[in-house]
Amino acid sequence: MFVYDINKNTELVKSKDLPKVTDEQSAYELARVQRISLNGSYGRFDQADLEDIASNPPNVPWDEYLKLRDKNLKELIELYPELKLYNDLTWYNAFFYATRGIPANAPNSQEMIERHQLYQTLSNPGKVLLNRIYQDDKGFAKAKEPHPLEDYIIAYDQFLDNSGDIMLLANRIGFDIHNREGYPADEQFFDRMIDYIDQMGDHSKLITNHIPNTQSVIDMKKPEFNNMMKNFDLPPLKKNYNNRLLLTSELHRKEF
Repeated sequence: MFVYDINKNTELVKSKDLPKVTDEQSAYELARVQRISLNGSYGRFDQADLEDIASNPPNVPWDEYLKLRDKNLKELIELYPELKLYNDLTWYNAFFYATRGIPANAPNSQEMIERHQLYQTLSNPGKVLLNRIYQDDKGFAKAKEPHPLEDYIIAYDQFLDNSGDIMLLANRIGFDIHNREGYPADEQFFDRMIDYIDQMGDHSKLITNHIPNTQSVIDMKKPEFNNMMKNFDLPPLKKNYNNRLLLTSELHRKEF
């Protein structure tokens, strides 16, 4: 008897060089670990099954592989909700993900799954803010280019129990937040972020005549901000560098 060695493409290897295989578990492990598929059938594995296992080794044991193979598409999606991210999902793609950790032939799968898993770790305030930008968890996971506020929203979510860190974060991006009785820093940050996102809509990259885009405003130094404010007839108290992000969103809004 001969066997197919996936590591050597179509080269045949004599079976006398291999341990004796008589059952499906041994045939599965030989294909998964050594990437060598046997000719013929072994229990519930036929030759095509073993070639697929050898070509794309699963990361689950033999018995788990068979249990997952017995499930239909709906059951696999229930086990792995992140599969809802994929359009036109087939049973094989779902099964491939369940046994290998990534859907077959799906571009950027790993990054998309990691973003979805990150979303699931966030508390409700963080999810609400991200949903304001991306609509839902699928939109967040599939985003080809992160919104400039994404990292700050995730950091805010991590700092929810620390008002000092939230105020530092707010100062970094341009939200003027102070300690106020009955109105904690996390709620102030949340409300300002909602105001900003709602006013800017999909215009975070927009550059108008006198106002740069969102990331540039966040990174703007005070002299640059003061110079920019010369273009606007505003009361001196309104020209607050520490509140530059919310202020520029209001100015942007007038120019849309």
